[in-house]
This record gives sequence, structure tokens and C-alpha cells, in this order.
Amino acid sequence: NAFFLKGFEDAPIENIVFRDMVLDGVKGDAEMINVNNLTYENVTINGKKVDNKTVCIGPDGKER
Repeated sequence: NAFFLKGFEDAPIENIVFRDMVLDGVKGDAEMINVNNLTYENVTINGKKVDNKTVCIGPDGKER
């Protein structure tokens, strides 16, 4: 997986910046739960550029 981040509802993972990263050979999607303010800046996964953005992921693993 590109990323595996699983926080708790009462203790989420917060304020992470992935900057200037190139990940190749990644076979699975990112797995994230209870993550607040994860920022992507200049990140490429398997040759595909990820949009520069900041996201929050809820307990269901979906972006809020």
C-alpha cells in the first residue's frame, strides 16, 4: 500500500505532510482511517501525480 494510517476516533492522526515523494511499484490503494489534515504536495504514485490538496478521512475510510 502507498500509505497505511489508522488513527482512533478519540485520537486521530493529524497534521501530516507528504511532500516531494515518488512511490513506484505500489500494488494497493492507501488505507486511511481517522486522519485529519493530511496534505499532499508534489506526490507521485506509480507514475500518476496526486493533486496537491489537504484531506480529512473519517472512521469509515472516506474523505470528509
